[in-house]
Amino acid sequence: MESLVLDGHSLRLEDVYQVAQDLTAERKIVLSPSARLNMQNFREKLTALLKSGQSVYGVNTGVGALKSMRLTPEQIPDFQKTLIQSHASGWGPAMPEEVSRCTLLLLANSLSQGYSGVREEIADRILLFLNSAKHPPIFRYGSVGASGDLIPMAHLVRALIEPFPPHSAPLILQEKEGLSLINNLCFTNALLCLGLKYLENLVKIGEAVGALTTEVLMGSVKPFHPLAVAPRNQPSFLQTAEFLTRLTQDSEIVKSHEQCERIQDAYSLRCQPQISGSFRFVLSTCRGILEREINATSDNPVLSADGEIWYGGNFHGELQGFAGEWMKLALAELAALSSYRTIRLLAPELNEGLPPFLSPSSGYHTGWMMAQTLQAELLASVQSMLSPAMMHKISVSGFQEDFASFSATSAAQVYEMIPLVETIVAVEMLCSADAAEYRKPLHPGRGTSLLIEWVRERISPLKPDTDLSATVEIARQLVHSGKFLKKIQQIIPVPQ
Repeated sequence: MESLVLDGHSLRLEDVYQVAQDLTAERKIVLSPSARLNMQNFREKLTALLKSGQSVYGVNTGVGALKSMRLTPEQIPDFQKTLIQSHASGWGPAMPEEVSRCTLLLLANSLSQGYSGVREEIADRILLFLNSAKHPPIFRYGSVGASGDLIPMAHLVRALIEPFPPHSAPLILQEKEGLSLINNLCFTNALLCLGLKYLENLVKIGEAVGALTTEVLMGSVKPFHPLAVAPRNQPSFLQTAEFLTRLTQDSEIVKSHEQCERIQDAYSLRCQPQISGSFRFVLSTCRGILEREINATSDNPVLSADGEIWYGGNFHGELQGFAGEWMKLALAELAALSSYRTIRLLAPELNEGLPPFLSPSSGYHTGWMMAQTLQAELLASVQSMLSPAMMHKISVSGFQEDFASFSATSAAQVYEMIPLVETIVAVEMLCSADAAEYRKPLHPGRGTSLLIEWVRERISPLKPDTDLSATVEIARQLVHSGKFLKKIQQIIPVPQ
C-alpha cells in the first residue's frame, strides 16, 4: 500500500478517515522532504531568536496568567516536560482509538508546516506511534477550545515522550516543543472530522430510508421532481431531490396510486428535499472549514519566514465551535425527521392500512411499538445536548483566557450524538422494510428495493420471537458501516 506523505498542505479528509480507522497501521505515514526542510529552517530561526536573549512566551516565560514570569536558566531545560505534566489534568472515559489516531495525524501534519519551530524529530516521534499502531488514551473532559486543546493534548504528549519502543531512551523536549505539542486544536478537529464523516453517511442513508417510508405510506414522489424543487434555487435541495427520485424510480407501489385524490402529504414526507437538502448544505459548509483546518497551524506563538515571532490567537476554536453546533442541529433535525416518519409507519390512523405497529400478530404482539419508544428516548437525549456549548462562557487562567470557545465540548457532543441518531434511523429502516412486506406483490423503486435487500442480508422480518434489542443494534451497525451507499453507487449515482 502506498504511503501517505505529509507536507502540511495537501492532507485530504478522506486521508484522515482512512488513517483514523486503520487501527493496525497497514498504511505507513511519512514526512515529505519539503516538510523536513521547512521544519529545519524554522527551527534554525527560533534558535537564533533565543540566542538573542529575547523573551519568548512558553520558552523562557511562564504561560497563561503566568506569562510575565521569566524563567531562570536552570528552569528552562525541564520546563517543556513540566508543562506537559502540569497540564495533564483530564477526566472521564478514554475516547476511542480512532480519535487518538486522528489527533496524532493532524498534529503531525500541523507541525510539518514549520511555523511552530519544533524539530523534525518531534514529527517523526508522532509518526512512529501512528506507524506502530500505538494510540495513547485521551480523556473526554478537559478542553475549553482555547488555548487550543491543552489538557487532552497533554495526555497524548505525555505518552509520546515516554520510552518507546520499551527500553529505548525517552524523548527529550527542547525549547517550545512541549508548548507547541499541546497548544493546538487537533483534538477538536479530530472529533469534528470523524463526526462529519459519520453524519455525511447518516444524511444519505436517512434519505434512502425516507424514500422507502414515503413509498410504503403511499406518499407522492412528485415533490421530489427537479421541476418542483428548482424554483427554490438551492443546489443542495436539488441534490437530495435527485437522489430521492432515483431511489424511487420504477416503483410499482407509487404507480399503484398515481390517480389518488390526495393532493399533499405530511411535511416529513413531502419536504424531504428542503429538509435533508439543508443538512447537505450545513455539511458542505463544515467540510470546507475542516478541509482548511486540517492543513493549518493553530499554535501560539508562530514564526514567519523572516524569523520574526508572532503572538496571536490561532489556537482559538470559535470557528470549530460554530461548526460543531451546526452539526449538532443537523443531527437533531435528522433524528426528529426520522422519528416523525416512524410514528406514521406505526400508527394505524396514519399508516395507510398497514397492521397496527406493523405487528405480525396484532393484539398478541406489539410489533415495533417499543422500538419506537426507544427511538423517542434517544431523540430526547439528542435534543438535550442542543444547548450551544460555546454560549456557556467561563473564564480560565484568571482573566487572561477570558473568552474560550468550548469548541471541544461541541465537537465531543457531535461524536456522542452519532450512535444515538444512527439508532433512530435504524429503527425507521427496520419499520419501513417490514412495511414493504405488506405491500407485496407490489415492488418499491430500484434504489429502495436494493435497500431492502441489503437489510434482509442480515435481518429477517419481525416475528413474535425476534430479539428487538439485538435486531436494532445490528441495524445500527449496518447504518454506521455506510456499505449501502457503496452498494447503491454501482446502480444509482449518489449526488455528493
